[in-house]
Amino acid sequence: MLGLSFKPNTDDIRSAPSIVLSEKLLNEGARVTAFDPLVRDFPIEGVHMAHSFESAITDTDITVIVTEWDDFNQLFRAENMKRMKQPPVIFDGRNMFTLEEVRRIADQYPLHYESIGRPKVSSLGVKKQIFV
Repeated sequence: MLGLSFKPNTDDIRSAPSIVLSEKLLNEGARVTAFDPLVRDFPIEGVHMAHSFESAITDTDITVIVTEWDDFNQLFRAENMKRMKQPPVIFDGRNMFTLEEVRRIADQYPLHYESIGRPKVSSLGVKKQIFV
């Protein structure tokens, strides 16, 4: 999970979507690694706090953007695309990237990208939505 605070530029996690999301993922048996530039203490037991953006995305099955921090704009850099399990699967819960940006990246790297209320972008030939 990228971003834990309820909005960027704060460490406030009161009513943050990251709390509910992490609980649900843990209950489903997922291993959850999270990074937020300001949040250091996260109240959900079982969430591993990464020390950097890069370590948070390394070897992930799925990368979920929960808070739209400017730091996360680097997600689609070549070195970061290679850090994630291949092909990268990204769920953008904040519509941080335009579909045009993602399509340009998908022309260069195989990936699957879904966001809120918009068509998926996939260079993997996936026919149905992965996320509900």
